[in-house]
Amino acid sequence: MAGWMYKRRMLVPGTRKRWFEVRKHMLLYYLEPHNESARGVFDLRGCFVAVRDRGQGSRMERLLGLYLIVLHVGASHWPITLGLASRRAALHWAQVFVDASQRRSQVTPAPDTPGAFIQTVVIGASPLAAPFS
Repeated sequence: MAGWMYKRRMLVPGTRKRWFEVRKHMLLYYLEPHNESARGVFDLRGCFVAVRDRGQGSRMERLLGLYLIVLHVGASHWPITLGLASRRAALHWAQVFVDASQRRSQVTPAPDTPGAFIQTVVIGASPLAAPFS
């Protein structure tokens, strides 16, 4: 699966539009769809996936009206925050990430309630699954 998403920058505040691809259990992102070298690669195996409703992100993410997908990847569970304008697209991508994580779970949408989590995918107890700001 591939497509455009907004990615929250990790070190400097801001949100950038990037091209993402999922290949097996890897998430790759590029500046443009036809670039040959990826700007970043994340191993999705074992990651935690959370989908958040509009209005829960940064100022720019709220202005853009983005639904957020937060991935906790790697041994340190560093958060990667991605944004999409459509709730349906956010849920679809979240399910792709869950499938790639090789966890036995699924994403189920909750009612459209402003400020509410749509779904947090958790296997076992983890403090990382709690809501974060």
